[in-house]
Amino acid sequence: MPDLSFFILRPPLLITFILLSALKVLDMLSLLLFAALALTAPLEKRQAPSGVPAFAVTYAPVAYLHSQEQYFPSDIGSQLAHTEPRVNYTLITNISDPLSLDNLDQLNQFGRGGQDVYLTSVDDIETNPVWLDGVKPDSNGLTDGAISSAVIVNDHKDGVVDVFYFYFYAYDFGGVYFNRNIGNHVGDWEYTMVRFRSGKPKAIWYSQHSNGQAFKYPVVEKYNGGSRVRCLPPGV
Repeated sequence: MPDLSFFILRPPLLITFILLSALKVLDMLSLLLFAALALTAPLEKRQAPSGVPAFAVTYAPVAYLHSQEQYFPSDIGSQLAHTEPRVNYTLITNISDPLSLDNLDQLNQFGRGGQDVYLTSVDDIETNPVWLDGVKPDSNGLTDGAISSAVIVNDHKDGVVDVFYFYFYAYDFGGVYFNRNIGNHVGDWEYTMVRFRSGKPKAIWYSQHSNGQAFKYPVVEKYNGGSRVRCLPPGV
């Protein structure tokens, strides 16, 4: 099962909100499944899906996970199977059940066009249900059976194209600071964004919580000395 999805969405101003909430759904000009790029495994040359520029694949970042990682990339659809939609702490009823990525847009009729709708776990999180662990990538870097990433292509129509490489986690371990564990939360999108001009990478943005950092593309570390950036997904 491929574990990387490509999206071309409009309008661009709502792209980040759509992914972070996993609720707002706009017209998809192209939605195709594509095999994920490996972690430290040898990379295979892949062809971009129809409607997606080839450079989005050619320069896709190579993500590394820490050797002691406990929570791995997760299947986006599986998250829906373990959560329920609410508004003002009240369960939303009279909708298609179960929720899926194909009918998620029905939630847009509630809570100010979906803006106040959220998904909450149906399990007691303190019991550490197994679905929070995600799917550990295999030796080829694939999260077998799980669509755990999404790529958003935003064409500015002036030769500038921003490609967002998103990573989804069912659970984010906030960390321990001054002997206190803080910041744990269910459901987490993190991303890197590469800005292209005339098909060439010019800059990269690494998200960090509610902010991030930008760098010129030539100065960042590359995978095996090639053209792909190597990175540790933020928040992992």
